[in-house]
Formats: sequence, C-alpha cells, structure tokens
Amino acid sequence: MRFVPVVLYTDALLWLLVLGLAVYGWTCARRPHLAAPWRRVFQSRAALASGAVLAMFIVIGLADSLHFRRPPSIAEQSVLDLALGHLRERGEKTYSAPLATRLYAKEQVEAPGGKTVREYPRLRYGGSTVAGPATAVGDNVQVAP
Repeated sequence: MRFVPVVLYTDALLWLLVLGLAVYGWTCARRPHLAAPWRRVFQSRAALASGAVLAMFIVIGLADSLHFRRPPSIAEQSVLDLALGHLRERGEKTYSAPLATRLYAKEQVEAPGGKTVREYPRLRYGGSTVAGPATAVGDNVQVAP
C-alpha cells in the first residue's frame, strides 16, 4: 500500500523545533560549561519522572504531526490515527461512568419470551471482562495497598 506524505505548515514548524532542540542538545554535549547544569538535572529523580511523562506527550504529538494520504482516498491521516484506529472501531453509544458496564440511556430491548422492555443495555466493550452482573465490577477492581 502506497502512502503519500502531506506536510502541513504547523507540522513543518514542529519538526523544525525538534531539529533546533537536537542541535541545542548536540551543542550542550560538546561544551562542558553547558553540559554541567543538564547533568545535575538528569541526576534528579523528580526531573527524570517529569521528563518521562513529557516524553510520552512529545511522542504522541510527533506521531500526530506525521500526516499522509492513501491514494484511493482523499482523506488525510496521521500516524497516530493509524496506530489508534482500532479504538475508533470500538465505539459505544454512551458511557455513564469510568467503570460502567451498562449504557447511560435506556433502550428498547427484546427480553426472553419475546417481550419488549426498556432497560439500560450492557455495554459491548466497556466492562467486557466482567462476567457477572454490574455489581461484580468491584470484584474485578484491585486497589493498591
């Protein structure tokens, strides 16, 4: 499958910023008076933890800045869209709470015996690992000591 790259102005500016930061890092590494403060930063646990979180955001942002088109289509996508495409296909109608197992809105559902009732149907993906009723969610949630 062929990919046609699409370069947006904002993406080009973002990658220019990444290039500038890389040049700055290379310059700091070659000059001891610039490398000494950064060495102290990298010895700090708080700085490393913050840097890890920041790095995750940067990777996501850079993946979202790489756009392309597939020739039969005119719609553009990003690498992030491609990587997280499975989440788009697993959509629910509504979610009511973080650990919900049932839809937020009532719908007409056919009950056993052919009778139609209005109830909150079970979510297809949310809470899919919970085998029992909605009250069994607590059994599947582990609280760290």
